[in-house]
Amino acid sequence: MTNKLPVLLALALTLSGCAAGVVADAASVGASGKSLTDHALDAATGKDCRVVEGMAREDRDVCERRGSKPTRRDYKGLAAGDGGKG
Repeated sequence: MTNKLPVLLALALTLSGCAAGVVADAASVGASGKSLTDHALDAATGKDCRVVEGMAREDRDVCERRGSKPTRRDYKGLAAGDGGKG
């Protein structure tokens, strides 16, 4: 068991870090409708970026001009006040 302790500790730390990232991403999507990656792409491009929406919908690119017609159907998160429907 002593030989396995460092491996178990490393595994626990790795999984807890992963879990924290998943929780942060889930909180971001719930609040704003965007993942942390989407927010980073927004900042880098100056556009409205949503990776999942861009992959799942034919009418939307990953990054679109803010306020454009395809962005009107995006999930806006619970902060939108309308259940995220936009």
